[in-house]
Amino acid sequence: MIDFSKLDLFIFDMDGTLVDSALDFDAMRQELGFPKDAPILEHIEILDLEEQERAFEIVNRHEHEGALRAVAMPGIEKLLEGLSEHGKQLALLTRNSKVVTETTLAKFNWKFDLVLTRDCITLQKPHPQGLLKICEELNIETKNACYIGDFKFDLEAATNAKMLGILYDRSGNCEFKELADMVYQSHLDLLNMLK
Repeated sequence: MIDFSKLDLFIFDMDGTLVDSALDFDAMRQELGFPKDAPILEHIEILDLEEQERAFEIVNRHEHEGALRAVAMPGIEKLLEGLSEHGKQLALLTRNSKVVTETTLAKFNWKFDLVLTRDCITLQKPHPQGLLKICEELNIETKNACYIGDFKFDLEAATNAKMLGILYDRSGNCEFKELADMVYQSHLDLLNMLK
């Protein structure tokens, strides 16, 4: 069991964790002409510059549409409020662009001490660069931080940063459970664990 009293910093993923933007990554890959299950940002990197520009136009359009329809995950507002009341710092690390992230967050009254998007770093999750940068900027040791996400890249990034990786598994049947230090299904459940 995690001792939450020792954690000073809670870092969140955005899509699938804070919000449901109903992004269809398979449709995105199909339009991009990418192989099924290919990591999109990494696959774009191997393209030439002209192809990269076209690919990012497609990705940005899908992400922007997702930002416009994004809805808060059940219980997330209470969880963020509860963490703040417990004196915890809050941060956000996403593979989304800065513009899309700002569009999404503008819909909600959430306060983060730091928000990092794919535009802020050169190496994306599962590389730990983003998580390490957040800890450095907020002056928190990685052992006193955790990263909460819904995908294997989130958990792998946490492991690579030597911090706790917590899986938000809304469905209860996620295939990435073995990569997580802890798994929970409801943001309100996590809030209750803090009390």
